[in-house]
Order: sequence, then C-alpha cells, then structure tokens
Amino acid sequence: MKKYVSVILPAYNSEKFIKRSIQSILDQTFKKYELIIVLDKSKDKTKEIIESFKDQRIKLIEKKRKTNLADALNLGISKSRTNFIARADSDDIYSRYRIEKQFNFLKQNKNIDILGSAVKVKTKKISFNLSFPITDEAIKWAMSYSCPMAHPSIMFRKNSLKKIKFYNPNAVYEDYDLYFRGFKYLCYHNLPSTYTTIIDREDSLYKKSFEFIDCEIKTYQNFNKKINSLNIPKNIMYALIYKKFKNKNIKSITKTLLTIEKIYNKKDNPSKEIKNLKISLITDILLKNMEIFLYLKKFNLFFKLNKFFVIKILFDLFKKYVKKNL
Repeated sequence: MKKYVSVILPAYNSEKFIKRSIQSILDQTFKKYELIIVLDKSKDKTKEIIESFKDQRIKLIEKKRKTNLADALNLGISKSRTNFIARADSDDIYSRYRIEKQFNFLKQNKNIDILGSAVKVKTKKISFNLSFPITDEAIKWAMSYSCPMAHPSIMFRKNSLKKIKFYNPNAVYEDYDLYFRGFKYLCYHNLPSTYTTIIDREDSLYKKSFEFIDCEIKTYQNFNKKINSLNIPKNIMYALIYKKFKNKNIKSITKTLLTIEKIYNKKDNPSKEIKNLKISLITDILLKNMEIFLYLKKFNLFFKLNKFFVIKILFDLFKKYVKKNL
C-alpha cells in the first residue's frame, strides 16, 4: 500500500504513556501512513512496549546516542518516504480523525505549508481546550508574544521545510525557532477543531521549559527586533508573555499597552482576527492584574477601542467580584 503521510514520533523514557499514544495513531481513519518512532537512549521499557505492536506501518529507529528533540525529528524526517509529515509526541493522544482531516486540508489548500489545530490540555486536576489564531497573518502577528501553533498538532510539507533546512538542533525552543525561520518563506494555518490531547506531565520538557524565563523573553525580544523593528524592554516583554507585571504601576501599564499598539500598527490593514487578538491580549493583561481601576481612570489608554471591549472588561470584572464574594 502506498503511503502518503509519515508520522514522526520521538520517544525517551516513555513507558507510562507511549502505548496509549501509539494506539491512538494506529486507530486513525486514514490508513495510508507510516509511523516512524525515533527512540532515544531510554532507560525504561519503552522499546519493549513499541516492539509489542505487530503493525507493518511501524518503523523503529534507535539512536546511538542521546541528543535532543530537534535532532530526533530531523532523523525521522530523513527516513520518511512521503512529503506530508505529522508530528506526534509519545505522551499525547490523537483523535482518530486527525491525519485524515489534516491531510485532506493540505491537499485542498496547496498554499499552506504548516498546519496545526486547537488542542486539549489535560493535567492531573483539570482539562481545558486551547485555541490558536487561524490564519497565516494572525498566527504571524501573535508570534510577537506567543508560540501560536501547538507543536504536537502540526502536519507539514517536507518539500516546503527544505527551504529552512528543517529543525535547528541548537535552538532552545525548536518549534518557535522553526516558525521564526519560516516566517518569510512559509504559510501557516490552524484548524479550529481539536485533534490532539496534550498530557501535561510534571516531569515533561514542556514543564521544565518554564525555568527558562529569561531565554523565552530574549527569544520574543529578538523576534520583535527583527520582524517588527521594535526594541521591547525586558519588563514589558514579560508582561506581554505572562500577562503579569513585575512592577504594578501606571507607568509600566501604560508602556505595555503602548507596545501592543505599536505591534498592532506594524501590520498594514490588520484583519478582524488580528484586531480581536489585540483586544483579547489587552483584556487578559487587564483581568489578570489587580490594577484594573487605574485603567478606568486613565480611559485614554484604551486606544479608542469599541464599546464592546469596555463592556466586556466591566462584565468580566463583575463576574470575578461576584465569584470572589459568594
């Protein structure tokens, strides 16, 4: 059977989760794919679990030495036999329609190079859906302060990523680095539906990445300098990323809002989606800090936003107050 999609699944010490992840891939409604599992030097029973599956679509590649995720992905891509590459993680779960929906969308939209989707995040305590910007221009605008494509959810064209030589093994954030280097050459899109469930583990690399706050801030500062020609101070960049102020004062608040407006104005004829992203970003920052009444006193800081925005802030603030006092 001819294969049309290659699923690349890196694995390392994944014995607790990988069986469920592999099974969710094998249960796909789309059948014409190969599953390439790149196994790092694991110290548990990950290899035994992988070999327990007797499916000809599975191809196991064992690395001779432990490196990193970007290196594992590049190795898997180099061994793939198709042009369509789907990312997968060894601890995540995938909807049985994921490959079918993404493959069909890319076949019908030949201008799209990287395709992601909304995701469900599952922790020990709660589960919630996480949506991302949909269009190429909105995704690229949101890159000023966030990583707007969930890496385990993406499918891309291998021929397109040749332009930027695939993943950079030296990058701290291999996904954002990929989108950054492809900014001028590739077209992005996110499906609004949820096809990936991300398991938020306490010992995951995702969790540990939050220790690298300074590195993350520098990454976004570099993006804004190169793409938006803006030199954003560290404390302002911190507020944009984490929606919190290190120094809660009107001066810091004002500078943050002015920075958002500068980023917004760098875009020629911003779309409605970008306008909504801007409003959502400001709203999140306002509601996650205790200085909201300072904004109301300084009404001009709202940048002449529409009445809906002001009403939304007041309504959300009222809900928070009621919830707190019940």
